[in-house]
Amino acid sequence: MFAFSTPQMGIFSNISGANNFRLIHAHNFSEYLGFSNVQADNNVIGVEIESGNVTFSNSHFRFNTIGIKIDGRASQNPCHGSFNGGSANHNVHNLVVQSCGLGEVFNGVDFLGDQGGGITKDSVGIQIYNSRGITIANGQIGSNIEVGAADPVTGLSSSNGPNALFNNYIRSDLSNFIPPRLESGAILLKKGNYDASGLVPWND
Repeated sequence: MFAFSTPQMGIFSNISGANNFRLIHAHNFSEYLGFSNVQADNNVIGVEIESGNVTFSNSHFRFNTIGIKIDGRASQNPCHGSFNGGSANHNVHNLVVQSCGLGEVFNGVDFLGDQGGGITKDSVGIQIYNSRGITIANGQIGSNIEVGAADPVTGLSSSNGPNALFNNYIRSDLSNFIPPRLESGAILLKKGNYDASGLVPWND
């Protein structure tokens, strides 16, 4: 997408694509863009958001290397948008967030399995590094989660802070599922998450 020098509005819907490096890449200001009904399959990256108040609704990212990537290191208007409904299922990494200091909300988005359909041993389907305000709520989680204080690329930890996992249905029945892994200094608030047996034992 082209660079916006002032806040703009744009609506994009009914986009599907496969076999790209990135199907969608929102960078620079990218303010107030709205996407709906996106289907990204078999790309290296389904969607990468670097900046702006970009929203997605009813969008599905499947069989990509990275389904959704939030990269807050952009020098202009760092990312602070939302995803509502949809899924990032069966990617190698369903969600990767790096150095996002203004927050990103995933509401009712499912994150299930890896490309083989289950959870591979030691896989990390959801990675959140050097970020704060990342909220995953009201969806179905079947991915291992790792939250780290430092960005693995830059080594920076200046954006690290609380992230949240609220009211999700946890697919703990999947083989190799483990509770969220927190690196030293990382913060994850966990409330109201449940599985078939009720509240999961690792809630705060």
